[in-house]
Amino acid sequence: MKLPKSFRLFGKPWTIKRRKLKESGNCCHYKAEVQLDPRKTSSGQIKTTLLHEVVHAIEGDMDIKISEKDVNRISVGLYAWMKDNPKVVKWLLKN
Repeated sequence: MKLPKSFRLFGKPWTIKRRKLKESGNCCHYKAEVQLDPRKTSSGQIKTTLLHEVVHAIEGDMDIKISEKDVNRISVGLYAWMKDNPKVVKWLLKN
């Protein structure tokens, strides 16, 4: 499955770009853009990296401060929970 090109957060459109970076991912609030470096992540890691950057986007939009260590823990935990519970995730997303 191809990497999505965009997502919405609190009604605001964000773009997802592939870029050469020092880290595996970056969240750029003023551009509403998540940047991922696929050279530094495997196909499985890119999903948790995207979720990690989305947590940073939420952090910025909600004006909260979360340590990098905790952003990592939250994103890995959420991804593991979603993978282990697809029926619950599907239920949560139903209208």
